[in-house]
Amino acid sequence: MNGYTTLTDIQEDMVDRVRSDPFLGDVYCTHEDIADFEQEIQQSLALAGGDNRKPGAAIVWLGPSADDTMPNASFGPMDIHLRALVMEIPAINRAPGGTGLKALAIARRLVDLCKFYPPLNLGKFLRPGKPCITRATVDIAPIAYEVSFQSLEADTNLMVRVVTPSIVFGSGTCTLACATPLASMFFTLDESYPSQQTGQAYSAPFTCGSGTVVRAAAYLPDDSIPSFPNIATAP
Repeated sequence: MNGYTTLTDIQEDMVDRVRSDPFLGDVYCTHEDIADFEQEIQQSLALAGGDNRKPGAAIVWLGPSADDTMPNASFGPMDIHLRALVMEIPAINRAPGGTGLKALAIARRLVDLCKFYPPLNLGKFLRPGKPCITRATVDIAPIAYEVSFQSLEADTNLMVRVVTPSIVFGSGTCTLACATPLASMFFTLDESYPSQQTGQAYSAPFTCGSGTVVRAAAYLPDDSIPSFPNIATAP
């Protein structure tokens, strides 16, 4: 499981965590990475609670953000920041038929519910942010709070970058080599980027006149990070 899957799955997992809690059973919970997101939230707050929940309050898990914990290394686990937005329309929420739970009470419950929870594929448990509950301003609800958490991405399946190929000039020829097994190399002779789509596939040393600029990069057929391109001018 790579970090790309982790970041896309975590919102759905946090929604499931909230929906499993009987205390928050009447509160609609979703995440922003769904179709018709704004329409669903407006309906859950003002008209009828989405997913058979009661109207007046809603929880939305926002898209995660991340910090690089190892900026001096090629790869490393990311420090993940999660945020949930709790919204309330008191006139609806505290009237008969509403959830009856104030936004701040919902926010406080989220802290207890999610503290030390290990989200799917994240590898590390959640810890409350600092501060973990703050007031928020949204157009569709007069009362809103943001609840924040942090965690460290699992580092068991870090990505691999293909080794940058070498460029060696001989007597009128150019030879490319890559230390990564099974890597395919591509090159250009006009200083453009040597991608797999626009570069020439390398298979054997090729003729190269003096002053020719060779730019080369290497690729693997999996999700590995492509190499940095190398560039050299024939003597």
